[in-house]
Amino acid sequence: MTSLVFTGVGYGAGRIRELRDPAHGLAPVAVGAAATALAQVGFALLQFLLGVDAPVSVLLLRQILMTIVLNTLLALPVYAIMRRVLAPFLPDDPRRRRRRAYTTGGLSPISRA
Repeated sequence: MTSLVFTGVGYGAGRIRELRDPAHGLAPVAVGAAATALAQVGFALLQFLLGVDAPVSVLLLRQILMTIVLNTLLALPVYAIMRRVLAPFLPDDPRRRRRRAYTTGGLSPISRA
């Protein structure tokens, strides 16, 4: 049951990353927090619908909120470490590409003719 929930949440997070390129460095952390909330609520809903005898109270809401906070706090260093480790192996980001100065006096070879 958890694999069903996590597969759906992972697919949704991947689609968000595919459709919207985050410009801010903390955007993946925010998406991770939202994915955690969605996974926790989805898992609780599936358990309720399947008839698992679990108490539904304020404790459930508190547990969901604490899980979101803990996962968000853990995501900050994990994201920073993974980004630093994997950066040399990833393709160049076109937004960070530096423009080369032309050695022809600042004019492009096309406009010189």
